[in-house]
Amino acid sequence: MRLGIRFRLALLCTFAIVVVVVIVTALQVVETHRAARETIGNTQFALVSSVAGLVDRELESRLLALERLAAIVPQDALRDMQAGRRFFESRPVIHGMFGDLFLLSAEGRVVGDWPPKPGRFGVDVSDRQYLKDVRATKRPIISDPILGRPFGQPQVVFAAPILGPGGDYLGALVGSVDILRADMTGGLGTEKIGKSGYFFLLAKKPFPTLIVHPDKSRIMKPSNSTNPVTTRALAGWEGTEESTSSQGDRVLYSYKRLKATDWIVAARIPYDEAFEPISAAQVRIAWIGVVLAAAFGLLTWLLVTRILRPLKGLREEIGRGIREPGYHPRPASARNDELGDLSRDFAKLMAQRAALNAELLRANASLDERVAQKTGELEKQADEMELFLHTLGHDLRSPTRAISVFSELVLREQ
Repeated sequence: MRLGIRFRLALLCTFAIVVVVVIVTALQVVETHRAARETIGNTQFALVSSVAGLVDRELESRLLALERLAAIVPQDALRDMQAGRRFFESRPVIHGMFGDLFLLSAEGRVVGDWPPKPGRFGVDVSDRQYLKDVRATKRPIISDPILGRPFGQPQVVFAAPILGPGGDYLGALVGSVDILRADMTGGLGTEKIGKSGYFFLLAKKPFPTLIVHPDKSRIMKPSNSTNPVTTRALAGWEGTEESTSSQGDRVLYSYKRLKATDWIVAARIPYDEAFEPISAAQVRIAWIGVVLAAAFGLLTWLLVTRILRPLKGLREEIGRGIREPGYHPRPASARNDELGDLSRDFAKLMAQRAALNAELLRANASLDERVAQKTGELEKQADEMELFLHTLGHDLRSPTRAISVFSELVLREQ
């Protein structure tokens, strides 16, 4: 199949434009994905950081309130249960901040509680790690998560030392809080990110433990995650990174450590869900690229057709010049470009060709005339030569006969 130059040129230009559009579209998609990934990661980390800030404020406000309250505990409240209960009763503001409040003696026995419950007075809790830490450091502390009784809910204990005038350790003021309280962790266990993303709270000690999670069956259970991002977060890393969950899903994780304790607020959202708007935008960009490529291809075809129109006229002039030897082609284009120059040069060439043909015709006519004249002269000379030879032959016939007779006589006499 014969392909015209117009078709080939248009096809080449269209192909070049399509390649350029595809490359630009691909680069745009890659750059959009990179920028979106950075933006989404930063946004998610900012969200997690904001939630971590709220949890930090809740923890710090409770710890500060307990510390200030411990500084004004009267010494008689450490010896008399009724005095201890009256001390708690006179400060109702703190009741809503803790589920249970206790006054502990220097030996680690309960000497006061709120709300009052029978059977607590005199209970020995000196073996609790948080009490050992307060006694050793004489500073307020937040304990590691523990399972509260009787419902097995995750709890955290705030403890502040009660010190004498000389800084002697006299006892401790202790308050416990249910970690799943909405005002404690901001409802982390029920908040959603998008359609299926969620928050969770992770404690490092005594071993990695989930203390807030939408799946209640996993709370206060050792975290058996082999996710390398979680491992890095437990080692101190903060930020957002893509990883694969234990179910094999592609997930975007964000981690932020708390300031008040070594807990980690984390967020998890499926990668496809996080990038769903970006994926839709990328599809739109790809379709726009296809439409642009088609539009540019059509425009290229029209432009090539317009640009090569003089070439088509030149071809027609050449064909007519071949078919009609006497035809004088005209310039096919008056454009001031290469095709116009070619058309004008061809017209000049054909005019020169016509002039040469006319000159050759005149030369041929002159030559024919000269050849005819010379031919006549030669024919005349040939006739004269023939007549001369005929006359010469006639004149030499008698002498030749006499010589022959004389020769025969001489031969006989011998």
